[in-house]
Amino acid sequence: MNLKIQIPDKLYKQAMVFANNNNFKIEDFINYQFIANLEGFLINQINERAKNVNREDFERILAKVPDVEPNECDRL
Repeated sequence: MNLKIQIPDKLYKQAMVFANNNNFKIEDFINYQFIANLEGFLINQINERAKNVNREDFERILAKVPDVEPNECDRL
């Protein structure tokens, strides 16, 4: 998937300097930063949702999981 974004000139120039100094292509640098920030955002969301879960709810949900051997394709 291709995505076109607009970056302020000043920020783009700073990113270009950093990328060049570290032997990155600017596209790779921006992609890496985007992914790292998205992962951080998602982890924060998961942590916030986890605050609303208690042990009793966890045990109740876990009790619904069948106690059977995994399928062959799911074994480690």
